[in-house]
Amino acid sequence: MRAVVCLFLFVAGLYTQAPAHALNRSAVAAKPVMMTGYTDNPGIKNVAIVQSILFYTQMRPEQLAESSQQDGRFHLAFLQAQPGFVYLTILGKAWAVYVQPGDNIVFRLSGSGPATSITFEGEQAATQQLFAQLSELTSSKLTPRYGQNNDPAAFKTTLTAWRQALQDSIALAVLKHPIKSRAVNLAQAWANYAYVRLIYSVLPARPTGLDASEYTREADKYPFNRHELLSLDAYRDAAMGKYVFRYRQDTAWSNEKIAANVSKLLQGKTRDHVLTNLIGLYAQKQTPESQAPLTRLFAVAKEQVRDSIYVAYLHETELKLRVLDKPLPDSILNSTYLLDYTSGKKLTLKDVLASYQGQPVYIDLWASWCIPCREDIAKSAAAKQYLTEKNVQYLYFSTDKDVTAWKKAAVQDSITTRQYVFVSNTTASLFSFLNHEFIPRYLLLDKSHKVKATYAPRPTPPFLNELKALVGSLEARVVTFN
Repeated sequence: MRAVVCLFLFVAGLYTQAPAHALNRSAVAAKPVMMTGYTDNPGIKNVAIVQSILFYTQMRPEQLAESSQQDGRFHLAFLQAQPGFVYLTILGKAWAVYVQPGDNIVFRLSGSGPATSITFEGEQAATQQLFAQLSELTSSKLTPRYGQNNDPAAFKTTLTAWRQALQDSIALAVLKHPIKSRAVNLAQAWANYAYVRLIYSVLPARPTGLDASEYTREADKYPFNRHELLSLDAYRDAAMGKYVFRYRQDTAWSNEKIAANVSKLLQGKTRDHVLTNLIGLYAQKQTPESQAPLTRLFAVAKEQVRDSIYVAYLHETELKLRVLDKPLPDSILNSTYLLDYTSGKKLTLKDVLASYQGQPVYIDLWASWCIPCREDIAKSAAAKQYLTEKNVQYLYFSTDKDVTAWKKAAVQDSITTRQYVFVSNTTASLFSFLNHEFIPRYLLLDKSHKVKATYAPRPTPPFLNELKALVGSLEARVVTFN
């Protein structure tokens, strides 16, 4: 069995993966989802499918697919491992779409800008229309907001009426069209957790005289055991609001105390989500005072968090804290061995990097058998050109066990220069150091070969601007733990 898991995601024939912490569709289990859209408005030039932001430190959502209009038509394709919500977006608008592996969904867009509307066709049209309607009704434009001068009781009355309006709209949709009970249940849960999210948004402001237990009594009827809703913004934000954000301004609640409460009251993937995001947000402080508590929190998380998505994110966060802006340890450099494609010599990682002394290095971890790795390589021309202009050396480190297969793929993909293969990818110290469990993956070292990113942006068009921004910051001062 390969020690490295190759994760295969693609978007309309173009792989668009966010940082490695977003990995949630394995090549083995995932199936394609096809979405075809139509419009008579030439002004709607592009549509995209994204996942909502899973981590609060994530700068932008993971884009799964993108399509430009061609004669009034859009074609989107991506892989989905399990049922869940994704978001169909155009400029200024987003609709939640419930997708299952293997789905083929047809939609139509009309209007323009904020007034753009969507309709669906086919067997699941009524269900998708219901979720699109809820997307509209729970959008920021139509959602009640608590202001500094609001009265909490009055705001709660407004929220209660707003939630009832959501539930009434669901009931009306069911009367008009046959919708499966599971979809109705999901819609009702969506409305309830949207309500919970807004109820708990008041507590961080700590309004004078507010009885929090009484204020949240109705909201507390809804337990956070609906792990299938983790792909929905309302559920995740409600969980974070209830178990994290309400306490963060309260000096009586340290991050460790909040984490202990999360561990006690939540289970499964929802616990993993809340605990991981708490640690991720806290880790952004990067102060000497937070180092010891963070070390303890990482230890707690390693014992409790099981979901691979969150485990990867925690490893990424911990690595950033411990190795960012530092050189790789000599123990790693001297005990990681690679075979040079050009010379056939066995070299240490220290030897390899010495060949590029004084130059930044971008390392592509790939393999001949990894389909998305090779798709990235095929679409990396613009990134390579940019990196060359910036004097950043593009290196390939293959995880292949079969040297013949490695060499054949390198020739096929025209990547025989600056090409290396790990002598043993199961014992290479770099693998253990990075907790390297999946490819493709990318590293960026600055000109002093200090670690700039352990999960660098991919070299494909959707991530080129992100990569440029990172490379452009190579000379910036980075504040990290000592």
